[in-house]
Amino acid sequence: MFGKKRARRNGLVLDPAPDSAPPVESRSAAQELAQVSAERAEDSFADFQRAVLQDNISLCDIKAGVLLAFSGALVVFCLDASFGGEKPAGIAFDLPTALMLASAAGFFLSCHLALLCVAPRVHVRGRDHLYWGSPVFRTSGDKFVAAMRKMKPMAEHEEKLRHVHGLASICRRKFRYLDLAIRAGLLGFLLLMASELTRAIAPHA
Repeated sequence: MFGKKRARRNGLVLDPAPDSAPPVESRSAAQELAQVSAERAEDSFADFQRAVLQDNISLCDIKAGVLLAFSGALVVFCLDASFGGEKPAGIAFDLPTALMLASAAGFFLSCHLALLCVAPRVHVRGRDHLYWGSPVFRTSGDKFVAAMRKMKPMAEHEEKLRHVHGLASICRRKFRYLDLAIRAGLLGFLLLMASELTRAIAPHA
């Protein structure tokens, strides 16, 4: 006790007791550090979400492209099988030809839906800094850098989340068109098989 009083008279500062509360500055710094860590974790998860959505969109476009090539070839085949040969004038189409034309229509619808699936889609929400057509990208390089430096970390995070939400909307529409294109192609294929079976059975009837 006498040592502490002598230290105070000499102008020395003793360390606080271990059970004393930390200063207010230390608590606020710890809170800021925790907030920064949470925001970085959210950004990492948003990056993961974006990567997953981009993979799904790329996979959907590949499937739609394959389906488009398959359906387009079968449209040409069905039309050639229906009108390629010479038909006597004044005679109505028979059942195999009618089924073949219906099959061509189904494959044509599949092509149309597949094209809608692979067509570029842009989900715009106002003036952001991620959409390539945004006005901020149409300025000079110096102005673009200045605009990006003015952005706050929270604003950047919010724009990233909106971008992820837009990608999810695009992904849903693409897979919806792909599902319809597959169903239309399946219908066209069934009609094609029915036409060939009818054509094969007709001479023996």
